[in-house]
Amino acid sequence: MHLEGDGNMKLDGKALGISLGVLWGGTIFLATILLIVKAWLGIHHPAGAPVGPTLLKLGQFYMGYSMSLGGAILGGIYGFFNGYVGGYLIAKIYNLFAAD
Repeated sequence: MHLEGDGNMKLDGKALGISLGVLWGGTIFLATILLIVKAWLGIHHPAGAPVGPTLLKLGQFYMGYSMSLGGAILGGIYGFFNGYVGGYLIAKIYNLFAAD
């Protein structure tokens, strides 16, 4: 984020993209690792349902994602990419409308 000469605030697409990429990719990675540890410890939901069925639905969007260490790494990479693109686009759209 920086101010232009006319006082308008501009967002840096690369910086926002990296920030959101790390945030989203890290969240997917850590959530997967947490659920792997919970499953390894035998922790289940009160109703006895298996741990992580909702997170496994990411496999519908992230090809190759699974509830494993490899899946956590792959999900983190996909998440970083999605977060980067999203942050970059948010900054560009913001800058387009903030120019007025």
